[in-house]
Amino acid sequence: MRVSVRDPGLMLYTSGTTANPKGAVISHEAMVRNSIALGRQRYRLTAEDRFWSPLPMFHIAAILPIVASFDVGAAYLTMSYFDAGVALKMLEKERATVTYPCFITIMADLINHPEFENTDLSGVRLMNSNFAVQPPGIAEAMQKAMPDTIQVGTFGMTETAGTVCTSELDAPLERRITRLGTPLPGMEVRIVNAETGEDVPTGERGEILVRGYSLFEYYYKDPVKTKEAKDDDGWYHTGDVGSLDEDGSIMFYGRTKDMLKVGGENVAAAEIETFLARHDAVKMAQVVGVPDARLGEVAAAFIELKPGATAEPEELIAFCKDEIASFKVPRYVRFVTEWPMSTSKI
Repeated sequence: MRVSVRDPGLMLYTSGTTANPKGAVISHEAMVRNSIALGRQRYRLTAEDRFWSPLPMFHIAAILPIVASFDVGAAYLTMSYFDAGVALKMLEKERATVTYPCFITIMADLINHPEFENTDLSGVRLMNSNFAVQPPGIAEAMQKAMPDTIQVGTFGMTETAGTVCTSELDAPLERRITRLGTPLPGMEVRIVNAETGEDVPTGERGEILVRGYSLFEYYYKDPVKTKEAKDDDGWYHTGDVGSLDEDGSIMFYGRTKDMLKVGGENVAAAEIETFLARHDAVKMAQVVGVPDARLGEVAAAFIELKPGATAEPEELIAFCKDEIASFKVPRYVRFVTEWPMSTSKI
Protein backbone atom coordinates (compact mmCIF):
# COMPACT_ATOMS: atom_id res chain seq x y z
CA MET A 1 0.00 0.00 0.00
CA ARG A 2 1.42 3.33 -1.04
CA VAL A 3 1.08 6.58 0.88
CA SER A 4 0.84 9.91 -0.92
CA VAL A 5 2.03 13.24 0.45
CA ARG A 6 -1.54 14.50 0.96
CA ASP A 7 -2.71 11.39 2.80
CA PRO A 8 -3.54 11.91 6.51
CA GLY A 9 -0.42 11.79 8.66
CA LEU A 10 -1.92 12.54 12.05
CA MET A 11 -4.97 13.99 13.76
CA LEU A 12 -4.70 16.60 16.50
CA TYR A 13 -7.58 17.90 18.57
CA THR A 14 -7.97 21.65 18.82
CA SER A 15 -10.17 24.53 20.06
CA GLY A 16 -10.94 22.88 23.36
CA THR A 17 -10.71 26.25 25.16
CA THR A 18 -13.56 27.88 23.20
CA ALA A 19 -15.75 25.03 21.96
CA ASN A 20 -16.01 21.27 21.72
CA PRO A 21 -12.63 19.93 20.53
CA LYS A 22 -12.34 19.18 16.80
CA GLY A 23 -10.05 16.57 15.27
CA ALA A 24 -7.90 18.36 12.66
CA VAL A 25 -6.65 15.84 10.10
CA ILE A 26 -3.17 16.89 8.90
CA SER A 27 -1.38 15.48 5.88
CA HIS A 28 2.20 14.20 5.68
CA GLU A 29 3.10 17.07 3.34
CA ALA A 30 1.63 19.73 5.61
CA MET A 31 3.52 18.45 8.63
CA VAL A 32 6.88 17.82 6.93
CA ARG A 33 7.03 20.85 4.62
CA ASN A 34 5.98 23.21 7.41
CA SER A 35 8.64 21.84 9.73
CA ILE A 36 11.35 22.10 7.07
CA ALA A 37 10.29 25.65 6.14
CA LEU A 38 10.51 26.74 9.76
CA GLY A 39 13.66 24.86 10.74
CA ARG A 40 15.87 24.92 7.69
CA GLN A 41 14.67 28.04 5.87
CA ARG A 42 13.84 30.43 8.72
CA TYR A 43 15.72 29.19 11.79
CA ARG A 44 18.75 28.00 9.77
CA LEU A 45 18.81 24.85 11.86
CA THR A 46 21.86 22.56 11.50
CA ALA A 47 23.05 19.23 12.88
CA GLU A 48 24.94 21.16 15.57
CA ASP A 49 21.75 22.58 17.09
CA ARG A 50 19.91 21.34 20.18
CA PHE A 51 16.23 22.24 19.79
CA TRP A 52 14.23 22.53 23.04
CA SER A 53 10.43 22.50 23.24
CA PRO A 54 8.57 21.95 26.53
CA LEU A 55 5.30 20.89 24.88
CA PRO A 56 4.01 17.27 24.98
CA MET A 57 4.26 15.04 21.91
CA PHE A 58 0.56 15.42 21.04
CA HIS A 59 0.92 19.21 20.59
CA ILE A 60 1.74 20.72 17.19
CA ALA A 61 4.39 22.92 18.87
CA ALA A 62 6.24 19.69 19.77
CA ILE A 63 5.71 17.78 16.53
CA LEU A 64 6.97 20.69 14.42
CA PRO A 65 10.36 21.00 16.23
CA ILE A 66 10.76 17.21 16.26
CA VAL A 67 10.37 16.92 12.48
CA ALA A 68 12.53 20.03 11.92
CA SER A 69 15.25 18.40 14.01
CA PHE A 70 14.95 15.10 12.13
CA ASP A 71 15.34 16.98 8.84
CA VAL A 72 18.81 18.32 9.63
CA GLY A 73 19.99 15.77 12.21
CA ALA A 74 19.75 18.12 15.19
CA ALA A 75 19.16 16.95 18.76
CA TYR A 76 15.64 17.37 20.15
CA LEU A 77 15.15 18.19 23.84
CA THR A 78 11.82 17.89 25.63
CA MET A 79 10.11 17.16 28.96
CA SER A 80 7.44 14.74 30.14
CA TYR A 81 5.60 17.73 31.62
CA PHE A 82 6.51 21.39 32.02
CA ASP A 83 8.12 22.46 35.27
CA ALA A 84 9.93 25.80 35.21
CA GLY A 85 12.69 24.73 37.61
CA VAL A 86 13.39 21.51 35.72
CA ALA A 87 13.26 23.42 32.43
CA LEU A 88 15.86 25.96 33.53
CA LYS A 89 18.24 23.22 34.68
CA MET A 90 17.73 21.40 31.40
CA LEU A 91 18.37 24.48 29.24
CA GLU A 92 21.65 25.11 31.04
CA LYS A 93 22.89 21.51 31.38
CA GLU A 94 21.97 20.38 27.85
CA ARG A 95 23.17 23.66 26.28
CA ALA A 96 20.05 24.20 24.19
CA THR A 97 20.71 26.40 21.16
CA VAL A 98 17.16 26.90 19.84
CA THR A 99 14.15 27.18 22.16
CA TYR A 100 10.42 27.11 21.54
CA PRO A 101 8.62 28.23 24.73
CA CYS A 102 6.10 30.38 22.77
CA PHE A 103 3.23 30.61 25.23
CA ILE A 104 2.51 33.22 27.88
CA THR A 105 1.99 30.61 30.59
CA ILE A 106 5.41 29.04 30.00
CA MET A 107 7.32 32.30 29.59
CA ALA A 108 5.82 33.78 32.76
CA ASP A 109 6.70 30.70 34.82
CA LEU A 110 10.30 30.77 33.56
CA ILE A 111 11.06 34.40 34.41
CA ASN A 112 9.25 34.26 37.75
CA HIS A 113 11.12 31.17 38.95
CA PRO A 114 13.65 31.99 41.71
CA GLU A 115 16.46 30.27 39.75
CA PHE A 116 15.90 32.19 36.53
CA GLU A 117 18.50 34.88 37.26
CA ASN A 118 21.05 32.24 38.27
CA THR A 119 20.66 30.12 35.13
CA ASP A 120 23.24 30.31 32.34
CA LEU A 121 21.25 30.69 29.10
CA SER A 122 24.16 31.96 27.03
CA GLY A 123 24.12 28.89 24.78
CA VAL A 124 20.75 29.82 23.28
CA ARG A 125 21.29 31.45 19.89
CA LEU A 126 17.57 31.65 18.94
CA MET A 127 14.35 31.84 20.94
CA ASN A 128 10.80 31.79 19.64
CA SER A 129 9.71 34.23 22.34
CA ASN A 130 6.67 35.96 20.82
CA PHE A 131 7.46 39.14 22.75
CA ALA A 132 4.83 41.03 20.73
CA VAL A 133 2.05 39.18 22.55
CA GLN A 134 3.71 38.60 25.92
CA PRO A 135 2.76 40.57 29.07
CA PRO A 136 5.00 43.52 30.04
CA GLY A 137 8.22 42.56 31.77
CA ILE A 138 8.84 39.27 30.02
CA ALA A 139 10.77 40.76 27.10
CA GLU A 140 12.96 42.86 29.38
CA ALA A 141 13.78 39.94 31.68
CA MET A 142 14.56 37.56 28.82
CA GLN A 143 16.71 40.04 26.92
CA LYS A 144 18.67 40.86 30.07
CA ALA A 145 19.35 37.16 30.68
CA MET A 146 20.06 36.43 27.00
CA PRO A 147 21.52 39.59 25.43
CA ASP A 148 23.06 37.76 22.46
CA THR A 149 20.04 35.60 21.63
CA ILE A 150 18.07 36.28 18.44
CA GLN A 151 14.44 36.72 19.49
CA VAL A 152 11.67 35.95 17.00
CA GLY A 153 7.90 35.96 16.92
CA THR A 154 5.58 33.37 15.37
CA PHE A 155 1.92 33.09 14.40
CA GLY A 156 0.35 29.71 13.77
CA MET A 157 -2.11 27.06 14.90
CA THR A 158 -2.91 23.36 14.76
CA GLU A 159 -5.00 23.72 11.59
CA THR A 160 -1.96 25.03 9.71
CA ALA A 161 0.36 22.23 10.88
CA GLY A 162 2.12 24.77 13.08
CA THR A 163 3.65 27.95 11.73
CA VAL A 164 2.10 30.40 9.26
CA CYS A 165 4.36 33.39 9.89
CA THR A 166 7.66 33.83 11.70
CA SER A 167 10.40 36.43 11.83
CA GLU A 168 13.31 36.58 9.42
CA LEU A 169 16.49 36.25 11.52
CA ASP A 170 18.07 39.29 9.89
CA ALA A 171 14.98 41.50 10.31
CA PRO A 172 15.47 44.56 12.56
CA LEU A 173 15.16 43.82 16.29
CA GLU A 174 12.16 46.15 16.67
CA ARG A 175 10.21 44.23 14.04
CA ARG A 176 11.12 40.84 15.55
CA ILE A 177 9.92 41.77 19.04
CA THR A 178 6.85 43.85 18.16
CA ARG A 179 5.40 41.74 15.31
CA LEU A 180 5.03 38.03 14.58
CA GLY A 181 6.84 37.72 11.28
CA THR A 182 6.02 37.15 7.61
CA PRO A 183 4.44 34.11 5.91
CA LEU A 184 6.59 31.06 5.24
CA PRO A 185 7.24 30.26 1.57
CA GLY A 186 4.11 28.78 0.00
CA MET A 187 1.74 30.32 2.54
CA GLU A 188 -0.64 33.24 1.92
CA VAL A 189 -2.31 35.53 4.47
CA ARG A 190 -5.18 38.00 4.11
CA ILE A 191 -6.90 40.28 6.63
CA VAL A 192 -10.61 40.71 5.91
CA ASN A 193 -13.71 42.29 7.35
CA ALA A 194 -15.39 39.32 9.01
CA GLU A 195 -18.87 40.57 8.08
CA THR A 196 -18.29 41.54 4.44
CA GLY A 197 -15.36 39.29 3.51
CA GLU A 198 -13.58 42.26 1.92
CA ASP A 199 -9.88 42.87 2.45
CA VAL A 200 -9.17 45.65 4.94
CA PRO A 201 -6.54 48.37 4.33
CA THR A 202 -2.95 47.75 5.40
CA GLY A 203 -2.55 48.20 9.14
CA GLU A 204 -6.24 47.78 9.96
CA ARG A 205 -7.61 44.92 12.04
CA GLY A 206 -9.77 42.12 10.72
CA GLU A 207 -10.07 38.34 10.60
CA ILE A 208 -6.94 36.45 9.56
CA LEU A 209 -7.36 34.13 6.57
CA VAL A 210 -4.67 31.60 5.60
CA ARG A 211 -4.12 29.55 2.43
CA GLY A 212 -1.36 27.15 1.41
CA TYR A 213 0.10 23.63 1.52
CA SER A 214 0.07 23.30 5.31
CA LEU A 215 -3.69 23.60 5.89
CA PHE A 216 -5.45 20.70 7.57
CA GLU A 217 -7.53 18.45 5.30
CA TYR A 218 -10.77 18.43 7.27
CA TYR A 219 -12.25 18.10 10.74
CA TYR A 220 -12.80 14.44 11.58
CA LYS A 221 -16.46 13.42 11.14
CA ASP A 222 -17.53 17.07 11.02
CA PRO A 223 -18.22 18.27 7.46
CA VAL A 224 -20.27 21.21 8.77
CA LYS A 225 -17.39 22.67 10.80
CA THR A 226 -15.00 21.96 7.92
CA LYS A 227 -17.23 23.90 5.50
CA GLU A 228 -17.49 26.79 7.96
CA ALA A 229 -13.71 26.98 8.34
CA LYS A 230 -12.53 26.47 4.73
CA ASP A 231 -14.13 28.32 1.83
CA ASP A 232 -14.35 27.26 -1.81
CA ASP A 233 -11.22 29.23 -2.71
CA GLY A 234 -9.10 27.33 -0.21
CA TRP A 235 -8.92 30.03 2.47
CA TYR A 236 -9.02 28.93 6.10
CA HIS A 237 -10.98 31.38 8.27
CA THR A 238 -8.99 31.31 11.49
CA GLY A 239 -11.32 33.26 13.77
CA ASP A 240 -8.26 35.27 14.86
CA VAL A 241 -8.07 39.06 14.79
CA GLY A 242 -4.93 40.52 13.23
CA SER A 243 -3.34 43.08 10.94
CA LEU A 244 -0.60 43.20 8.30
CA ASP A 245 2.08 45.88 7.98
CA GLU A 246 3.33 47.22 4.67
CA ASP A 247 6.24 44.74 4.79
CA GLY A 248 3.84 41.82 5.29
CA SER A 249 4.53 41.32 9.02
CA ILE A 250 1.55 40.06 10.98
CA MET A 251 0.21 41.01 14.41
CA PHE A 252 -2.30 39.00 16.45
CA TYR A 253 -4.80 40.70 18.78
CA GLY A 254 -6.98 37.84 20.00
CA ARG A 255 -9.81 35.54 19.02
CA THR A 256 -13.06 36.91 17.58
CA LYS A 257 -14.80 34.83 20.27
CA ASP A 258 -12.76 36.69 22.90
CA MET A 259 -14.18 40.07 21.85
CA LEU A 260 -16.50 41.69 24.38
CA LYS A 261 -19.46 43.88 23.38
CA VAL A 262 -19.66 46.58 26.06
CA GLY A 263 -22.52 49.02 25.47
CA GLY A 264 -22.17 48.45 21.74
CA GLU A 265 -18.39 48.91 21.70
CA ASN A 266 -16.07 46.10 20.62
CA VAL A 267 -13.43 45.41 23.27
CA ALA A 268 -10.60 42.90 22.94
CA ALA A 269 -10.07 40.88 26.11
CA ALA A 270 -6.36 40.62 25.21
CA GLU A 271 -6.01 44.42 25.32
CA ILE A 272 -7.29 44.59 28.92
CA GLU A 273 -5.14 41.59 29.92
CA THR A 274 -2.02 43.22 28.55
CA PHE A 275 -2.73 46.42 30.45
CA LEU A 276 -3.41 44.62 33.75
CA ALA A 277 -0.11 42.76 33.37
CA ARG A 278 1.71 46.10 33.62
CA HIS A 279 0.83 46.27 37.31
CA ASP A 280 3.83 45.32 39.42
CA ALA A 281 1.91 42.68 41.37
CA VAL A 282 0.30 40.90 38.42
CA LYS A 283 1.87 37.76 36.99
CA MET A 284 -0.98 36.92 34.61
CA ALA A 285 -4.47 38.19 33.78
CA GLN A 286 -7.39 36.66 31.93
CA VAL A 287 -10.50 38.68 31.04
CA VAL A 288 -13.97 37.37 30.21
CA GLY A 289 -17.32 39.02 29.56
CA VAL A 290 -20.15 38.80 32.09
CA PRO A 291 -23.77 39.91 31.62
CA ASP A 292 -24.73 43.46 32.60
CA ALA A 293 -28.27 44.83 32.70
CA ARG A 294 -27.36 48.24 31.25
CA LEU A 295 -24.35 47.61 28.98
CA GLY A 296 -25.19 44.07 27.89
CA GLU A 297 -21.70 42.85 28.83
CA VAL A 298 -18.79 44.08 30.95
CA ALA A 299 -15.26 42.87 31.64
CA ALA A 300 -14.35 40.63 34.57
CA ALA A 301 -10.69 39.91 35.31
CA PHE A 302 -9.11 36.82 36.84
CA ILE A 303 -5.67 37.58 38.25
CA GLU A 304 -2.69 35.49 39.34
CA LEU A 305 -0.30 37.55 41.47
CA LYS A 306 3.48 37.28 41.38
CA PRO A 307 5.03 35.22 44.20
CA GLY A 308 5.01 37.27 47.39
CA ALA A 309 3.00 40.14 45.84
CA THR A 310 -0.28 41.49 47.19
CA ALA A 311 -3.06 43.59 45.67
CA GLU A 312 -6.72 44.35 46.24
CA PRO A 313 -9.46 44.31 43.59
CA GLU A 314 -10.13 48.00 44.10
CA GLU A 315 -6.43 48.75 43.53
CA LEU A 316 -6.38 47.00 40.16
CA ILE A 317 -9.65 48.61 39.06
CA ALA A 318 -8.28 52.04 40.00
CA PHE A 319 -5.06 51.23 38.11
CA CYS A 320 -7.12 50.66 34.98
CA LYS A 321 -9.31 53.74 35.45
CA ASP A 322 -6.26 55.97 35.34
CA GLU A 323 -5.17 54.79 31.90
CA ILE A 324 -7.86 53.13 29.75
CA ALA A 325 -11.35 54.02 28.56
CA SER A 326 -14.00 53.56 31.23
CA PHE A 327 -15.98 50.98 29.24
CA LYS A 328 -12.88 48.74 29.11
CA VAL A 329 -12.25 48.82 32.88
CA PRO A 330 -13.04 45.48 34.60
CA ARG A 331 -16.07 45.71 36.85
CA TYR A 332 -15.01 42.61 38.78
CA VAL A 333 -11.62 41.22 39.86
CA ARG A 334 -11.10 37.70 41.19
CA PHE A 335 -7.76 36.23 42.33
CA VAL A 336 -6.66 32.69 41.43
CA THR A 337 -3.61 30.61 42.29
CA GLU A 338 -3.93 28.10 39.46
CA TRP A 339 -5.63 28.01 36.07
CA PRO A 340 -7.80 25.50 34.23
CA MET A 341 -5.43 24.58 31.41
CA SER A 342 -5.32 22.84 28.09
CA THR A 343 -1.76 21.79 27.17
CA SER A 344 -0.56 25.37 26.82
CA LYS A 345 -3.53 27.72 27.09
CA ILE A 346 -5.92 28.87 29.78
